[in-house]
Amino acid sequence: NAPAVSMSSQSVVVKDAGQILGSCPNSVLTWTSTIWAGGVIGGRVQVSITKSLLASGPALKTLRFGTVMMVKQGAVLTWQQGNIALADGANLTVYGSLLVNNAGYERVFIGEAQLLLGPSAEASGRDWHGYFDRSLPAELRHGWYDNPLCGGNKCAATNQLQIVGSGTVECSPGSSVTLSLPLDLVDNSVLKIGSNVNMNLASGGVCGNKVVINIASGTVFELSGGEMLLGESCTIQGQGEMLVSAGVHDMSFSIDAHITIAGGALLWPFSRGPEKSITFSGGLLLKKTGQLIVEPYSTQITILKEVILMDEW
Repeated sequence: NAPAVSMSSQSVVVKDAGQILGSCPNSVLTWTSTIWAGGVIGGRVQVSITKSLLASGPALKTLRFGTVMMVKQGAVLTWQQGNIALADGANLTVYGSLLVNNAGYERVFIGEAQLLLGPSAEASGRDWHGYFDRSLPAELRHGWYDNPLCGGNKCAATNQLQIVGSGTVECSPGSSVTLSLPLDLVDNSVLKIGSNVNMNLASGGVCGNKVVINIASGTVFELSGGEMLLGESCTIQGQGEMLVSAGVHDMSFSIDAHITIAGGALLWPFSRGPEKSITFSGGLLLKKTGQLIVEPYSTQITILKEVILMDEW
């Protein structure tokens, strides 16, 4: 392996089909101000954003080959336009702020590369060696080999979006975004969803016990797949709507926003223990195939506003 390197740049622009690839494990690239308008950032490196990163333009943007992009405390990643694909075990970790501000543009997606279209989103974790003769090492004679940019089995790891420390995710009014990878909100992080936003979590994630999710009026915060593990004291509040349409999601002790369960299930599991109480402060609508599952029979349920039970229609 080549030795690790550290490199700092005041201004970085990656666009169109451009690529920045690192092959020196444990290297750190520190970027002050960055414009990401397409292309690939990849390799066994950590990319640290210390001030700003603007994700703009319609071209697909891809993190791959085990890269960790880290938005440092005090820095802001502003996502304005274009989808972001993560492949080959790449992660995006936010200590600062992720601002989704795409009102007036098309819905934006961030997720597993296989779910998004475009050549830079291909993610196999392996490459094909088309040349063959007896001098080749045995592991190459079958043609396929693990991509060395990933390091070991890193390419097969699940890609994640992690909001840690006092990090924040904020969706500006009128924005529209789908997350097709786990969203892990941990420590003292905050998810703030502005008015008239449509936010879709298609792959679940985590809401830690000290995390706060604010849902403004006119907004739909949808859990449409996977498993969202809401910690016992994860706070979900606001005048907007929490919609469960698919997947099975652990619930917290108290949810202050209005809840609609139209598919999948909201679950109070046995692991919470007996003789506990849960509160729905904003009301509850159960319809279609939605389920509210409370496993410990001794649980007390309090619903402070209207409860509506509907049929398939």
